[in-house]
Amino acid sequence: MAGACRQACEVMAGILKSDEGFLEEYLPTMSEPVKITVRPNVPLPVEGPITLTDADGRQWDLTGKPAISLCRCGASANRPFCDGSHKTVGFVCQATPPATLT
Repeated sequence: MAGACRQACEVMAGILKSDEGFLEEYLPTMSEPVKITVRPNVPLPVEGPITLTDADGRQWDLTGKPAISLCRCGASANRPFCDGSHKTVGFVCQATPPATLT
């Protein structure tokens, strides 16, 4: 669906640019949504285009990384990223959503 929408936008942009001359390289950005999967006893895998920023506004360079794993156990020496420490500290978390999400 996103590909068809992008194609339609490109066609419209070409029409407007050639007919009116006022559209300068404007196309809405189409991207896939970020996906975070919660599984028992493991880190949080984050897939998709994200910006990871600390409390002071500094960003981690995630160039070329389509996915990352964020630490949930607090034992990682590479926080906020997982380094596998959850396996050695006995981290247990059976997170499941409530029956009704609001």
